[in-house]
Amino acid sequence: MTGYCNFIHNYATHHSIDKVLFLSRDGDILKRAYDIMFPGNSSVYVHWSRKAATKLTAGINRYDYIRRFLYHKVNQNIPLSDIFASMSLSKDLTGTFNLNTDECLTNANVEAVRHILLDNWDTVVAEYKTESKAASQYYKNIVKGCRKVCAVDIGWAGSGAVALNNLFNKEWGIDCDVTGIIAGTNTLYNTDADAGEPLLQSKRLVSYMYSASFNRDLIKKHNPNRGYNQFWELLLASTDRQCTGFGFDSDNNAVPLFGRCDINQDGILMIQNGIIDFVKLYGNHFGNSFFYNISGRDAYAPMLAAASDNEKYLRSIYSNFNVEANVIEAAANEQERSVQSDMNLYMIIKRIFDIVISVSALIFLTPVFAVIAVLIYHEDHGKIFYTSNRVGLNGRIFRIYKFRSMKMNADNLEDTLNENEIEQYFKEFKIVNDPRITRIGRVLRKTSLDEIPQFFNILKGDMSLVGTRPPTEDEVEKYDLHHRARLATKPGITGMWQVSGRSDIENFEDVVKLDVQYIDNWSLWGDIKILFKTVWVVFAGRGAK
Repeated sequence: MTGYCNFIHNYATHHSIDKVLFLSRDGDILKRAYDIMFPGNSSVYVHWSRKAATKLTAGINRYDYIRRFLYHKVNQNIPLSDIFASMSLSKDLTGTFNLNTDECLTNANVEAVRHILLDNWDTVVAEYKTESKAASQYYKNIVKGCRKVCAVDIGWAGSGAVALNNLFNKEWGIDCDVTGIIAGTNTLYNTDADAGEPLLQSKRLVSYMYSASFNRDLIKKHNPNRGYNQFWELLLASTDRQCTGFGFDSDNNAVPLFGRCDINQDGILMIQNGIIDFVKLYGNHFGNSFFYNISGRDAYAPMLAAASDNEKYLRSIYSNFNVEANVIEAAANEQERSVQSDMNLYMIIKRIFDIVISVSALIFLTPVFAVIAVLIYHEDHGKIFYTSNRVGLNGRIFRIYKFRSMKMNADNLEDTLNENEIEQYFKEFKIVNDPRITRIGRVLRKTSLDEIPQFFNILKGDMSLVGTRPPTEDEVEKYDLHHRARLATKPGITGMWQVSGRSDIENFEDVVKLDVQYIDNWSLWGDIKILFKTVWVVFAGRGAK
């Protein structure tokens, strides 16, 4: 932090920069540190975001608009209505698109949506006319009298500064040059047109720690495919609400518009208070700008050590925060393409594997289906199947199918369990020797045959053959932050918890550890090994009790 702030100050001094703009939200802690180190200098915290930049530059960068709002959100179970809402497109406009907005954006419909947007492109761009006018006024007030400013961000493509420079000079008529300053780039992993390398070569963008032409070995180590970018984004992001765009208040003054607050506030504030304490202590101790001259290589050394030699340390930090929080949304646009390039083939193969095995299993097990159905109905003349809500990938709710193994009123805990059993259920989300289980149900659970109907969930895409244990909504509501890491992948019929003696695992934290272990080390070969182990567990009668 001290090295980066000194780098910014030196650049601003040597290049006659009139004002330093620290872009939200990563720029908040940077500006606080900068003002402590260099009080009285012309710096300002400004509201900006990838979302706002993408909308307002739609007229001059159609490709980026389509890429970020559509292609980066394909197959993530996001309804088209939410996609259009994120674009800030009015319902009056989207209602003319002749689309079922309840459908999710998928590979099957993304091209159709793209063509509809392009066919109505002038109208789409016109939707941002008022917002662009407000943003123009907002920035004109900030850079009034300035000829040269620099826009500071953490990274990784410098898209925030690039967008501002384009808007200043091509849309808003602001006679002011914008140079982007970033801590590091992701140009080795991002092949998109805005990846920043041409701008680095032309000095429209400068990098402190590394780029493709500076400290190249570091950029090779800093792999966003492993989530390294997210650690920076998470720990440095302001706890302020996200800027989603611009508008006018009741007095016709230009103001930023905000979305939700970051739910990681307490943890982030604790870390950032420590950063500020260090900056103060460092400055008070040395009191000489010479000691602020920390090279980008030295500044990255702690991260390099952690990333290269001890990733468990990074994961331990990560586990203390909700990975579904705003930082993921902020980081996704910059790294999602690179992640997908490594994972798409695996996910395609995994999906094909899921479908082939599920269809084969359902055909082969049809006679078993019939026998189990008769036995369940014969015992108490109740329903054959049990369905309930489960929480899947990224917190999406779906209906899970099972053969009923409990009594018909099993969900009424107070009617079927004593106080000790209820306490155990809410503590561990399971009960040893559960009295609600029927006689045939115990056999089904012991042999895992109650899970067979979940092959339909796999065909629907709700689940996978191998994954984490699917939690209920009640469980997720009681999750601590580190428990939510389980939602980073699809739940499975089987998984690490299944083949590691699930009948004997009574501590919920142990289940979480197994699920996280699977997520951290997932591979196709790993899935195959788990499936083979599952077959052994089933035939050995080591299923659930």
